[in-house]
Amino acid sequence: MIEKKINHNCLCSFLNNLRKEDYEELAVIKSFNFVDEILNVSENPINQTYFLTSDNDKPLAMGGACLIEIDEYKIAKVWLLSTSEIEFYKKDLYKYVLEKLEILKTKYDILFNFIYKSNFSSLKWLKRAGFKVFDLDNSDYKLFYFLKGDINFDIRYFTC
Repeated sequence: MIEKKINHNCLCSFLNNLRKEDYEELAVIKSFNFVDEILNVSENPINQTYFLTSDNDKPLAMGGACLIEIDEYKIAKVWLLSTSEIEFYKKDLYKYVLEKLEILKTKYDILFNFIYKSNFSSLKWLKRAGFKVFDLDNSDYKLFYFLKGDINFDIRYFTC
């Protein structure tokens, strides 16, 4: 896998081939208007965005961390989307993302995001990556999070 800069053509190709689970999650959250938002997030210098392709330039995955500051805490909303082609690169992706997460875990106090409740493969993977899951009552989403060390932060803050 090769890390590359995101451009509009690659992004559109990538989004047209998302895994079914990722597409459904984005559709519910963004009402199918997510191309411009992802481009904006990727172009903002305070955010970290990664776009991964195969050796022959086929888009495979993209993800990143969006900085959020609350009081004295450094917080990042982390995310990852992938195409169905990622099935052939699972081990490489897992290793790559674990390395990125270790960097983020040292840089930020809290990492979090929401995941669609039926995205079982991602939920399983996140738990293996050291995240905890907070079930939201009467919701189609689960909150996953990582708190650094002795951070005393009520994770329910993100559910309001």
